[in-house]
Amino acid sequence: MKFCKTLKLVQIIVLTFLMGTSLAFNVSEVFADECSEVLALINKERTANFLEPLRVDPDLEDAAKVRGEELTRVLSHTRPDGTKYSTVSPKAEGETLAVGYKTPKEVVAAWMNSPGHRRNILDPSFTTVGTSFTKTNSDHKYHWVQLFGRDKVTIYIERVSGVKAKSNKNQVTLTWKKQLPSKASGFEVFGINSKKGTTTLLTRMTKPTDSSFLINGLQKSTTYKFQIRSYRVVNNVMYYSSYVTVTARTK
Repeated sequence: MKFCKTLKLVQIIVLTFLMGTSLAFNVSEVFADECSEVLALINKERTANFLEPLRVDPDLEDAAKVRGEELTRVLSHTRPDGTKYSTVSPKAEGETLAVGYKTPKEVVAAWMNSPGHRRNILDPSFTTVGTSFTKTNSDHKYHWVQLFGRDKVTIYIERVSGVKAKSNKNQVTLTWKKQLPSKASGFEVFGINSKKGTTTLLTRMTKPTDSSFLINGLQKSTTYKFQIRSYRVVNNVMYYSSYVTVTARTK
């Protein structure tokens, strides 16, 4: 059984040879660092989806090796002792498994075509990862494990900028600058009733490329106040920027 850190294995082979022991390794079976290639491929997918790349956590990497060995005995997210995979490390908050795929390209393609595995790889709240690749003489032969973790994440949402209001007789058009998907998921526009002291949500726009909103049915020669804020959805939780307030008077 071999794990993906082949440098250590080569060092062991050399050391054993120099010591003159009879322990033998098949040097021809030493292979490149598939774990690093997997990391590069999943980070390419994250970048394409406007997400920050994952960083290797040595603790998760060690835990992934343990899970790789366990996977040869029990092909499940449940460990051989009956506990959840997350008991392997306090940092493990997500796990992606695969067996039978020979190359990093094959296994990442399979993960990305599986909704659950894809969700883990593209989870914005995950910041760290540990990967193991285990080659055995079992039926499946190739075993892949990824454990995902989270640092303390600060969610940044870019404030709406460049807000302008263009008035007509009974309508106001609000415009602002578009944002990148990595900065916002969309926008919310509110109408403010200063007399009643109430705020009403007029629309929730679901694209960061949206940059205008038309408000109809307003009274002529009347001053109106609106607020706009951007929001971002991370791990099914909505986070909001501060408001930008704009005043407009119909003609």
